[in-house]
Amino acid sequence: MRKFSLIAAAVISSVYAASAFATPTFDFHGYFRSGLGLSKDGSQTSYQLKNVGRLGNEKDTYAELEFGSELFKKDALSFYVDSMVSMTSDGANDSETTGKADKDKADFGLRQLNLQIKGLLDFDTEAVLWAGKRYYQRHDIHIIDYKYWDVSGSGAGLEYLSLGPGKLSLAWVRKQSNDIDYRYDDMEDANNVWATKKSINVNFFDARYALSPWKDGWAEFGVDYAVPRGSTTSANNGRSIVIDERYGKGYDIDNSLMLTALLSQKHSYGWNETVLQFSNKGLAHHAVDSDGSWFDHWNDCNKAKGYNIIDHGDLDFTKDFHMTYVTSYGYAKDLSATIDSKKLAKFVVRPWYQLTEYTKAYIEAGTYIQSTKYLSGDKDVERGHKLTLAYAIAPDIGYKARPELRFFVSYLHARDFNPELNKGIQSYDDTSKYYKRDYCIGVQAEAWW
Repeated sequence: MRKFSLIAAAVISSVYAASAFATPTFDFHGYFRSGLGLSKDGSQTSYQLKNVGRLGNEKDTYAELEFGSELFKKDALSFYVDSMVSMTSDGANDSETTGKADKDKADFGLRQLNLQIKGLLDFDTEAVLWAGKRYYQRHDIHIIDYKYWDVSGSGAGLEYLSLGPGKLSLAWVRKQSNDIDYRYDDMEDANNVWATKKSINVNFFDARYALSPWKDGWAEFGVDYAVPRGSTTSANNGRSIVIDERYGKGYDIDNSLMLTALLSQKHSYGWNETVLQFSNKGLAHHAVDSDGSWFDHWNDCNKAKGYNIIDHGDLDFTKDFHMTYVTSYGYAKDLSATIDSKKLAKFVVRPWYQLTEYTKAYIEAGTYIQSTKYLSGDKDVERGHKLTLAYAIAPDIGYKARPELRFFVSYLHARDFNPELNKGIQSYDDTSKYYKRDYCIGVQAEAWW
């Protein structure tokens, strides 16, 4: 009888082990936004949404479909494969394929494809070892669709490793730029720099530490070190040398640094998060004109420095009356051979009222001012405003409740209107036209799951 029990236990154990491989899970997640609008030239319009707010200010159809599967699970050990494809278009036609003209086609992309192994370390079963293409711990502000800390791409890393009171994450991510061929000089033929097509890749080494320093508080600190490289030659030892045809000289693209610190705090009236960032050289522009980790190799910015402060959160005034807000200020210096300094200040507020269990009313107001001071002494100032009223239907309470269908009307005002300098609200139908004021009436659906 004991021998039979041992044999039965072995058979059951074998079946369990086989089933761990044979019965993978299946997860389906996604996001989409789509709708239609009417503006001056008959189509939906959009203007500076990252500066004045996204509500009633998006003209695209965009979707992400994510498919994941846990291929192996035994005790704390898990092997998980994640994937995501995306689609973006102007939503102007019934069938939008990749084979049509630019205005009528849809663009498809592979956004994620990676393997995540959790529980491999016996001393820390929550740590995750990963490799592949991935959205990596992105930090964003929803109402302006602004990702202030994002090094997503192809890479590998070890994240959520327990260290003291918090978690340590380390990653190596690479991004490549193929659209700078005509400026690349591999130093083999300095007189014929336009003949050789090259590309530059940027390796990001990311380290971040996160912890909860007190009740309802969250702090995170990070260092990103960007190392640009081109094709290795004996002359430049792999350094990327760019020729700037505007000034007739070349320059190295130096390594760049970005430091990030954030503190989030829940309180009796909602929550608040404050972010401080410092960046230099190729990443310095991040403080004043873009999100993510786009690296500037188009300009000689090896002396550049940038500073950014962001404050955003939610306020719950009553059970039904709430407000979401973001304000930020960025300053950067020596961004190119002609720019002395650049400043960007923005403020967006979205108060909303829960009308019924399934409906709410929004108001979103946004304004920004961006000034550029040139070494020549000239100064350029851009300003813009937006006001949106919306009525929304969603199955739950809260401004992030999804899916949501909203009816909206938006007023846009470009104070920097100058058609000769391509400034203002660009016409969708005729991109050579710019408006000082525009409006948009429309309907939009948005969902994530």
